[in-house]
Amino acid sequence: MLRGACGAYLVWLGRRLVRHAARPLDPGSGVLRRSFLRGLLTNLTNPKAMLFFGAVLTALLPPTAPGWLGACAVVLIVVSSALWHLGVALLFSTGRVRDGYRRARVAVNRVAGALFVAFGLALVLE
Repeated sequence: MLRGACGAYLVWLGRRLVRHAARPLDPGSGVLRRSFLRGLLTNLTNPKAMLFFGAVLTALLPPTAPGWLGACAVVLIVVSSALWHLGVALLFSTGRVRDGYRRARVAVNRVAGALFVAFGLALVLE
């Protein structure tokens, strides 16, 4: 049941991405703020990331490790993740990359949307 729900969600996201691929970007009217908050909420509530890092920490840290070591590992993960996202934001804020993405945005969104739909259907039909 969970696989079907996840597959249906991917299909919904993919269809939405394909359908709105050519919609012009309007940086005004709070769109950037909403997009930032949506991205932040998505990343903070991503269960895959929590499960992945939980599995890695469980496998790498011995059960007798002091609490401060686990806390340091979590801080390191948060800092490295923040640096990654900051780097991506800085990269996409440069004129050359921004202009290139602006030209390729519709095609990129349509291809990504089609892949979402394909993966979602594969989950549902499996």
